[in-house]
Order: sequence, then structure tokens, then C-alpha cells
Amino acid sequence: KTSAEEMTAEIVAYAQAFYARYGPHRSFYGWYLNHEINPIAADDADQSAYWRHVWHDVTAACHGIAPKSVVTISPFFLLDEARRRGFVYLTPAQYGAWWEQTLTETHIDIVMLQDSGEHLSFFTLDQRAPFFEAMRDACKAAGARFWLNVESGEANVANLDEYLALEQKHE
Repeated sequence: KTSAEEMTAEIVAYAQAFYARYGPHRSFYGWYLNHEINPIAADDADQSAYWRHVWHDVTAACHGIAPKSVVTISPFFLLDEARRRGFVYLTPAQYGAWWEQTLTETHIDIVMLQDSGEHLSFFTLDQRAPFFEAMRDACKAAGARFWLNVESGEANVANLDEYLALEQKHE
């Protein structure tokens, strides 16, 4: 419900305050945009435009506040093709295309791709690899650096049915 301009102003105000506090330290390296959004449907032009606008303006402001700093983001992808949990599923090609356009428009410096949004142990590296490859290619095309963010929390379950049962019990 927040406009792109309001969201941008809020984030820039935080960046200015944090830079005043932490910027003088030698260890200050850059910024983390902490919007871990669900993948956006490939045809959702409004949401795509919203986030690209916000991230473009915030990235420019962060680079203006600290010219040698980097701006990072840590998105995730979903592997639930059947959409059993109701979230949008993008193919690796759709995901990569969305991020290539987003990174090109926003000038985010580093993508720290999470190893999936579900954090479920039964998903394999072979299932995750096409998303890593798509993001690597998107970063390369847009001139961003590609890092991985291997999350340390993972539900040790045999399949999605077992996880959904646990989720319903809030365990």
C-alpha cells in the first residue's frame, strides 16, 4: 500500500542514518536491501515496475551517500512447481529474465541468491542448480556480481506433504 516514493524516502532515510553511524568505520562495505520478496509473476508489470523503481532510486541514493559502497540484495526462488503453498512459481528462464531486467534497470551491485525460499531438505542441488545458473547469467548480463547465500536453517522433511502437515501444526 506504500507508494514507491514513500518506500524510497523511508529506505534512504535509514541509509543516511546508518551511514552517519557506521560509514566512518573501515569495515563499512555497503548496503543490504532487505526486501526478500516472493518471486513476482512474469506478467505482473505493476509489481515489477514498483520494485524496480524503488531499488533504482535507493541504489542511486546509497551510491550517492557512500560512492565506493556496494548495494546488495538476497532474493530467493521457489521450487514448488505445483504451487501447493499458493506462491508464484517461475521457471529458471523466467526467473533469470526478470532478474536480468531488474538488475539492468536498478544497478544493484551484488546478488546473494538464497538456496531456495522453502528451505526444505528434500529439494536437491540438481533442482536448485538451474536457478543458480539463471541468476549467474542475469548478473553477468547486467554487470552485477553473483554470490550465494546458503541459509543455515532447513526443515529436515522427506517431502512437501510432510512439511505441509508440520506447517499446519505450526511446528
